[in-house]
Amino acid sequence: MRKKELLALPLMKVTEEMRQAAGETQKYERWRMPDILGPKYQKYFRARKTGNVLEIAVFEWGRIQAGDDEPIFRIFLYDGKYNTWDAYKQKWRTASIEHLYDFEYQTRAERAAHGTYWYKERDRQLIVKFTKSKHQDIPSAVLEWQQYEKNRGETEIIDAAMSLVPEIPKSFAKWVETDALPQYMYYESGRKIGLCTSCGKYHELKEPPKYGETGICPGCKRKVQYKTYKKCPRFKERAYASLIQKTPDGYVLRHFCLWQDIKKGKRKDVSIWEQIRITYDKHWQKKSVYSYHRYKQTNTIRWCNDYQGSYWGGYKEEESSALYPRNLKRILKGTELEYSGLQEFACTGIEFYQQNFIDIARRFVGLEKLIKVGFLRLAQDCIEYRELAPINLKEKRVKKVLRLNGEYYNQIKDKDPSWNEYRTVYWCQEAGVRMTWKQIQEMSRIQRNFAVYMKYTTPYKMIKYIRTIQTDKEGILKEYQCYDYHDYLQMAAGLGYNMKDEWVLYPKNLKERHDQLIKEQKEKEEQLKKQKDDEKDESFRSTIKEYGWNRYEMETEDLLIRLPEYVHEIREEGNAQHHCVATYIDQMVAGETCILFIRKKEEPDKSYYTVEVKGDEVIQVRGKYNVVPSEDVEEFMKIFKKSLRTAERKAS
Repeated sequence: MRKKELLALPLMKVTEEMRQAAGETQKYERWRMPDILGPKYQKYFRARKTGNVLEIAVFEWGRIQAGDDEPIFRIFLYDGKYNTWDAYKQKWRTASIEHLYDFEYQTRAERAAHGTYWYKERDRQLIVKFTKSKHQDIPSAVLEWQQYEKNRGETEIIDAAMSLVPEIPKSFAKWVETDALPQYMYYESGRKIGLCTSCGKYHELKEPPKYGETGICPGCKRKVQYKTYKKCPRFKERAYASLIQKTPDGYVLRHFCLWQDIKKGKRKDVSIWEQIRITYDKHWQKKSVYSYHRYKQTNTIRWCNDYQGSYWGGYKEEESSALYPRNLKRILKGTELEYSGLQEFACTGIEFYQQNFIDIARRFVGLEKLIKVGFLRLAQDCIEYRELAPINLKEKRVKKVLRLNGEYYNQIKDKDPSWNEYRTVYWCQEAGVRMTWKQIQEMSRIQRNFAVYMKYTTPYKMIKYIRTIQTDKEGILKEYQCYDYHDYLQMAAGLGYNMKDEWVLYPKNLKERHDQLIKEQKEKEEQLKKQKDDEKDESFRSTIKEYGWNRYEMETEDLLIRLPEYVHEIREEGNAQHHCVATYIDQMVAGETCILFIRKKEEPDKSYYTVEVKGDEVIQVRGKYNVVPSEDVEEFMKIFKKSLRTAERKAS
């Protein structure tokens, strides 16, 4: 229906019953507005159906009190659409019913009565029936109609995509309770009888367990953590699970949030709700992400084609979770992920990021090799962090994936090493050092490469020394000591010390030797900087002569300004003044800017202020820690600038 035809419909006006209602008042208790006397009803509704058009006339208390008969808004609902005529502004509005009102011009009494409505019951029933709303009040029913009409193009596409998602497998809920959720074994302190939350049965334990340790349930053989009835009588816990299913046009990864309530060793309740759906095409290319939350600014909770949450690493929507494995063999058969190791990894119950797994497995075969051989912890790290040098997932053989040769590969074979253990073995291979597995485990706890220095001695001697420096006389562990020791060895090697000398390798007083080497290293760095600066001296003097910067030198009764005598003097100025003038060295050598020193005549060798001049203009004057010029320097710079202008006039 055209808008002109809508406006031509008979106008609903204020009734006598409405005027009587507008005369009623009541007191309101509002925040910062105590005991406000206001109208009993702030908005008034009338409704009428004409053919397939429902019209809602909206009246305001203030207008009725002023004697107006006509509605302030006329809302027309028809054919899944809506139009709103603003009688006050004499124009059509696209805003929904909740955004029509202008609160700026309302009185305190009207604002206090906000949210109060007058209507006839038959009008309310007519509106609710016409809109087919689940809401029973007029504003919500109208808003639901308007929001659906505004967003239905998008929501219909989402609903079509969601209709392709299959039903959840019947065994999924049971798998969640037994495999996806963490399991516990409850016991009484000192007794060997435990109650498993997974199988729900009592079992006799071989040894009295310790609180917080992990073990295996003798009955269901699942991993459990030991808890006592006394310390942990009841708690609630959150976990995550995922499910991959086939759809007519590809695949869908469904992510669930789980809650369990455990009381005295028994699971009282399990809640499962779906949060995210990620769709893929038939080649496992990611297509769309849907999440279940409030749709835009509406009152509707539904599937939306965006994600509300904190992205992990900038690209992650779901949490690390356990993946339902029982349907994977059938789903993956004949696809690019058939031999990816996804099913085998899911069967372990390890939580991981499925999106990462799919992305990596599509491009690299090395991930499957790690899983098939049993290096599950390394596979988990590769999935989480994607790229972990020196692991090369492009290779097809495990040894090449790990970049390990025979004897070093054999050290981790059948051991499922952690990332730190593997990296320690790799460092040993690079340095040509051989350590026992026990030594590797011990050194893997230290996040430093000591193998590169063990080639000058033996692993046994160095590990023994590390043990001595890690504990004090009282036996208290001081892990930071081994990091200081590693820094010391790095500096010793860099300074050219004889690393085969045990006096160098194993200092008696580590802290003292560490501090000494820091000083030596700084001195060496300064020598190298001076050497590089001295190499620029010839160009530096040529630049001064070419640009005639000697004309800048002058003096007064108390102060003088002069050029640096050599390049390194600029660096010394920066060190003395604690500012960044040394970064201007190359610019001055190139003739782009000129650096000058201000000195007191009574202390000509002591730094006072530093000046930058470019094109006969003073750019900046800085003192110690970049302070602005003092009063005497400001007066001196006025004379200096005046001399520059005088020299410029003479030159012209």
